[in-house]
Formats: sequence, structure tokens, C-alpha cells
Amino acid sequence: GIKKVLGSGRFMLAFQFIFETYLLVAVAFVLAFGLLAILLPQFNTTFNRNISLTMPFETEVLPYVIGVFCVLGFVCGIYPAMFLSGFRPLAMLKGERTSQAGGGPGIRRILVVFQFTVSLALIAGTLIVSSQIDFIRKRDRGFSAEQTVYVPLRFAGLNISPETIREELQAQEGVSEVSFSSSVIGKQQTFLQSAVYPVVAQGDTELRYSMPNAGIDPQFLSAMKLRLLEGRNFALGLPDTVDEFIINETTTKILNEKNPLGMRIKVANPLSPKPREGQIVGVLADFNFASLHHVVEPFIFLNDSRTFGYVYIRVTPEDLPSLRARWMQLLPGTPFDYRFLDDDFNETYAEELKLSSLMNYFSVLAIFISCLGLWALAAFSVERKKKELGIRKVLGASVVGLVSQQLKQYLWFIGVALIFAVPLCVY
Repeated sequence: GIKKVLGSGRFMLAFQFIFETYLLVAVAFVLAFGLLAILLPQFNTTFNRNISLTMPFETEVLPYVIGVFCVLGFVCGIYPAMFLSGFRPLAMLKGERTSQAGGGPGIRRILVVFQFTVSLALIAGTLIVSSQIDFIRKRDRGFSAEQTVYVPLRFAGLNISPETIREELQAQEGVSEVSFSSSVIGKQQTFLQSAVYPVVAQGDTELRYSMPNAGIDPQFLSAMKLRLLEGRNFALGLPDTVDEFIINETTTKILNEKNPLGMRIKVANPLSPKPREGQIVGVLADFNFASLHHVVEPFIFLNDSRTFGYVYIRVTPEDLPSLRARWMQLLPGTPFDYRFLDDDFNETYAEELKLSSLMNYFSVLAIFISCLGLWALAAFSVERKKKELGIRKVLGASVVGLVSQQLKQYLWFIGVALIFAVPLCVY
């Protein structure tokens, strides 16, 4: 008001406000860069990134940084500059500006509700992601991967049978189970996809289904602790020319058979143009042969040692060196490139774990910013109502009553923000 009385024009006052805003934004950028220097190493470690501290100054990134600086300073400064520079000097000197500063209560309420909506949405999103991660960690996958390694093994050109390998490795200290499979359990891309169709009488309609399958040995079910609901396991010593099949629960629903044991089916054979025909001898409880991103699909196990490509070994970690030495003696031309099944599981859901960590960081930041905004609004409101609160106090109002009166409007803000945040979270 005094500056206007002394002759300052509206443009000059607006320029001053915008210039001061740019100074504040510049200070904020400096503080943000200092905070970045502190947090960036932890960020790179948590999310497996290699972001350099000099990245904002690189040729490709610097124009965006300058653009953000210019836009942020202009957006933050233009409204208060145009609003405050438009006051009438007489009204400002009389103190009437305090009843309108900040653009009135409507703008403040909208901004506060928007801030609370974003914060509540981030908090809810964090809780949802955390619950999903907790579900993944605690979910019973239907098999046991504890202390189990798998090693790629191709029998072509080897003068040794799976039975000999099993006997030799199982004799090692710390090894409790050895079994073979054509695929890696938990990795859907390693399973074959074949046509499966029931054997029907001449003239009946033949139904075909496409489902993943894997060849295993009789020890695989016990090694992976897969639960057999009906029927039996594959017979020991069964030749590859005699076909038996074990299916999961979901397959029984697809085949529309309440008692599929003994049912004869055909499975397309990748090793021969002629399909394999045999009977179903067992039904397994459903297990997640793929990741938990997918529902449990129909699945079928075959007894076919010709398809074996992996050996599964349940071994204590401290006995791995001696197991490696025995492996190299037994199979000198085959590397012992083992992997733990649990490591595969953790890698499969690594992105979800990173997302959960990122959501936690952003939620803490959102809560902090919301608290700053709420504190600023409360301080502004109390400053405006200082005389009113003093009069109420003189007239006998209690501290609890005054605090409750002030809290009502903030609870209203949170309630409205919750109404907007719930549909956002559901979406």
C-alpha cells in the first residue's frame, strides 16, 4: 500500500513479486540438489540404478531443468503478483487486505482439499501395494523351494543315466533329494505348450485343449513336496514307451471329469508327429507352476526321461562346494551352473518390491508436505481470528472448545478429500 501511494505501478509491483518468487525457487533448487546428493546413493542401491549426480547438468537434461525452473517460478508467482498488486492503496492501509489475502477462502480450501486428496491416494496406494507384496511373500505356492537348486543338464552325448546321477549325488553329505524335470518350476516360459485331447469313441466329437506340460521322474513330486490328491505317482522303472499322466485340479475342471483317474488322453509329442496316448494316474493339488501374476492354469506331467533338461537338488548351502566337486568328477564336461529356486522367486517379484519401496518414500513425502500445508493454513487461520478467539476466551470459552471449533474445518477438508481419493484409489 505504501509503495502504491509513493507511485509504484502495478507492473512494477507484480515484477517484484515474481522476482522474489524466482529467488525462493532458486533456493529450493539448491536445497533439493543437496538433498539429492544425500539420497541418490541409497536410491541407486535400492532400485539398482546408476544415476549420476551430474545428470541434471547434462546436455539432454539441462533444458528440462531450466524449463521446470522457469515454469515453477512463473506459476507460483503470477497469481499472488497479479492479485496483490491489484489492491487499492486506501483499503490496504486500512487493513482490509487481511480479509481477502490469498484469494479468499474458496481458493485455499480447494488447494488444501487437492493436497489431501493426493496424499490420501498415495497412502492408500502404498497400503495396497504393501498388502500385495505381503500376499506374495506368504502365499502358499503349492510346492517347496527351500534349499533347492536346479542345474541345466542335457543328456544328449552323456554316457550316464539319470538314475546313476541321482544315486551318486544323493550319496553326498547335505543332499536330501535329487530329481529331474524338463522345465524350471515357477518359470512358465520353460514349459512346453501342447495340445491335449481325450480319447473318444469313433464318430464322437474330439475336443482339444492347449496346456503347458513337463516331463518329470517319479521322485519329482516328493522333492518339490507337491500334494497328490487322488491316484498315484508314476511307477518306478516305467519305460518311456508306456505313457502315464498326472494332472492338476484345474485340468479336471477343463476336462469336465469328476473322476478322471483311468481316463485315456492324447498329448501332442514334440519328439514325434504321433501323439502320446496314455491314462491319467494321479491328480495334484493346484500349484503355481508360473508366477503369481497369473492364475493357476491346467497342467499335465509326463513320464518321459528323454525331455529332462534340469536336475533338482535339495542341499544345504554349506555343502554346495563339496557337491560341486562331486559333480565335476561325475560330469566333467558339464558346468555346475546352479541357481536357487528362491532366487528366481525373488527376481520375479523384484519390480513389485521396488515399487513398494518407492511408494513408501513418496507416501512419507506426501504426508510431510500435507502437514506443512495444514500447519500453514492453521497458522494463517489463527492469525486472522486472533481477535475473535480472544473475545471468545474472555466470554468464557474453554481451550478444548476453541480447539474443537478450529479442528472441525480441517476434518471437513479431510472428509471431502477422502470422497475424491476413494474413486481414484479404486481406479
